[in-house]
Amino acid sequence: MTDKHSHKYQPSKEHLEHCDIASIEIDLESFNIVSDKIISEVEIYINELIENAYFKVTDFTADKYALKITYHNHKFVIDSVKVGTEETKTHIFSLTPYRGVFGEYQHIKSVYQDVMAGTSSLQLETIDMARRGLHNEAAELIKERFASKISIDFETGRKIFSLMTVLLS
Repeated sequence: MTDKHSHKYQPSKEHLEHCDIASIEIDLESFNIVSDKIISEVEIYINELIENAYFKVTDFTADKYALKITYHNHKFVIDSVKVGTEETKTHIFSLTPYRGVFGEYQHIKSVYQDVMAGTSSLQLETIDMARRGLHNEAAELIKERFASKISIDFETGRKIFSLMTVLLS
């Protein structure tokens, strides 16, 4: 379901067997997202996250989780619902610890896009290596900050960071 206020993605029944996350709903209004381009990017990152995420909520075991992600008072809010029940656990993550890496990452992306035309492949490769390094640093930070509440692996941390950068851009 996509509308002006939220986006919800659910994988195919075949793929659902291998997922920890059954669905993700993003409250687009809370992130102040109205651009169709940004919504398309959000859909891509949601799909990647659902299809390949390792996601287990501490002290809230479930085969599958339905997630709702919102933005409130400069915090990233994740509501995890046990699929098939109404049981919900809410986690609130301050974005302050990510401020530096978000800023650096957005700057690197901007530089990369600015120099794509007419720049040597070596310069683009160097910039892309820096971008990947920041992405990895952010994934580790997310994994570390989530650790007491939500267990994720490194790749899931990367996917969450990708989603966060688009939602907060």
